[in-house]
Amino acid sequence: FINWLFTVTGASNSVMSAVIPYSRSSLQNALRDPHTHQFTIKSSCCVETAIQMAKVSQRMAAENCLQEDQDFRRLSESNIFGISCTAALVSSTPKKGAHR
Repeated sequence: FINWLFTVTGASNSVMSAVIPYSRSSLQNALRDPHTHQFTIKSSCCVETAIQMAKVSQRMAAENCLQEDQDFRRLSESNIFGISCTAALVSSTPKKGAHR
């Protein structure tokens, strides 16, 4: 999906970054709160994790906008959002949990 996204004309005008935290530790680091440095992952593939990923993505996008422009009024008028997805991938080992 990410490789396709960047082939779309104008993607550089709307996409700031794309991240795939594949391992559990990578996901934990990506979701860690910058102030408390805490976030406990119940499951890599659940609604709570997807929501937290989208919130972190939105916060990072807003911070990037401020670093580039530093215009708070313009930031408040912008449509900044985060998108996330969690999924169970095909594996050669048996899955654990209700999503198998």
